[in-house]
Amino acid sequence: MIKEDSEEKLKDIKIKRGYVATNFAYIESVIARVITIHYFKANDEEFLSEVLEDEYFNFGLLLNILEKIIKKESIKDFPIGKLRRLQKLRNIIIHSQIIAKAMTFKDQPKIIDIDVIKFKHGGKELDVDLIFNEYDDIEKVIKLALEALPGGKNIQLSFTDQVS
Repeated sequence: MIKEDSEEKLKDIKIKRGYVATNFAYIESVIARVITIHYFKANDEEFLSEVLEDEYFNFGLLLNILEKIIKKESIKDFPIGKLRRLQKLRNIIIHSQIIAKAMTFKDQPKIIDIDVIKFKHGGKELDVDLIFNEYDDIEKVIKLALEALPGGKNIQLSFTDQVS
């Protein structure tokens, strides 16, 4: 049996993973809408749904097109490197194995107390809290940068923005 506070730690990671997955999907949709507005001068729902939201149209392609728009529009100081880092952090958070180092007690051999939780990704063990904190910090910067793009002003940027 896992101690209650240890179960809470694992549950918290699952909740944060869901938050990251949900909000990154919204960031992708904002980028797709910025692209659509750039090329069609309006939201073209058919292009958006049939092309940019196609399951094989990946984030890397969206990012390449966004970079072309940024260059073409001479947009300075867009944090494209931070957007790439956000994507990497998202992949670490979503695709990593969770490694839990636990202690057991001699007087209670069936109770497990998780001492340390790490992400295992790319053969490395990474600090869960550091990864989530870096993601949160960069996500805030990216949201502001996306809002500043042509067509980015009136787009909801996250699930939490929509429900608050």
